[in-house]
Amino acid sequence: MSDRNRPEVWTEFFARHEIGDELEATVTSVVRFGAFAELSEGVDGLIHESVMARPLAPGDHVRVRILDIDEARRRISLGPA
Repeated sequence: MSDRNRPEVWTEFFARHEIGDELEATVTSVVRFGAFAELSEGVDGLIHESVMARPLAPGDHVRVRILDIDEARRRISLGPA
């Protein structure tokens, strides 16, 4: 089972972080509407294209701020820090 599918990985992340937190992240993929960035092992969030300060590529290291958290759907919205 990948780390992303392990509920405890997400539970631990949500227990430690909240909206407004700033974190270092690594871009894992770029899609037409933004970029996904890994915040910790198995936990990623989306940087929507509307808030991206510059074009991103997989492997880029970025500083992000948590804009929104949807624990039930395991979704985290990110913006520039």
